[in-house]
Amino acid sequence: MVSLEVNDEEFENTFLVERNKFMDNPAYEARTLQEKFVTLYRFINHNTNKRLDYDIAITYNYRDINSQSKIVSCLTLEQNGQYDYYEEKYQSIIKGFTQFGRKIDNFIQDKSDFFFLEYILNTINENEEFNSYYFFKMMTLVEMLIKNPRHSRWLQEDYNNLVTYIPKEIGNKKDNFAKLLTQLRNAIAHANYEKLEKKIEEYIEQFMDHYNFDYYKYSRNNWAFLNINCLLNEIIAKIIDLYLENKVLMLDRRNGKVNI
Repeated sequence: MVSLEVNDEEFENTFLVERNKFMDNPAYEARTLQEKFVTLYRFINHNTNKRLDYDIAITYNYRDINSQSKIVSCLTLEQNGQYDYYEEKYQSIIKGFTQFGRKIDNFIQDKSDFFFLEYILNTINENEEFNSYYFFKMMTLVEMLIKNPRHSRWLQEDYNNLVTYIPKEIGNKKDNFAKLLTQLRNAIAHANYEKLEKKIEEYIEQFMDHYNFDYYKYSRNNWAFLNINCLLNEIIAKIIDLYLENKVLMLDRRNGKVNI
C-alpha cells in the first residue's frame, strides 16, 4: 500500500514548493492538493487505456473511518498473496507516480503554466454525473486546450485540431462529431432548449443508431450525454497527456504555429 501525503506544517520546506514556487499550501484547499494530482493521474490513465499502476482502494485521508475500512479491506485481500509479488507491484506504483510527478515539474516553468494546470486540476473531478453540466464544463476545458485564443469562434483549423484527438471508433464522421460537440455546447450556453434537442437527435442518429435505450434508468437526452461524455473524457485525457509530454508543441498547435 502506497501513501501520498503533503504535511501542511512542513509544506513550505518541501521540494514541491522549492521546485514550483507557484504552489499554494493545500491546507487552504477544499480538495487537497494530493487528491487533485491523483485524480488527474487516474483520469489520464483510465481514459487513455493505460495500465493503472495501483489498486482500486485509494484514499486521500487515512484518518477517516471510511478510509480506514478501505485500507483494512485491501490488506485483508492481500494476505493470501506472496510478499515479493506485492513488493514488486508497489515499486511499480511508486515508479508510475514518480514519472507523473516529473512531468508536472517539467510542465510548470512560470506563473501562467501554474494557472493553466490549476484550471485542469480543478476541472477534472471524480464521481460526477455524466450529464449536460459535465459536458459543458469539459467542453470549456477543450476550448482552453486546443482552440486558438485569437479566434472569437471555432474556425476550421480549430476543428482540424480537435479531430486529431477523436477516437478511431468514430470512423469517417470525425468532422461531424467535432462540430456537433461545439453546437451542443453553444446550445447549452445560450439556454436554447429547442436547438439542444435537435442536436441531441442528430448525435443519436449518427453515433448511437445501434444503441439500446433503457428509459427506466435514464432519459433519451441523458443516455446521449452519457455516451458523449465517455468519448469526451478520452479526448481530453489524450490532450492533457500530450501537454504533459510536450507543452511547447501542443501550444504551437493550438496557436496555429504548426500546421495540422
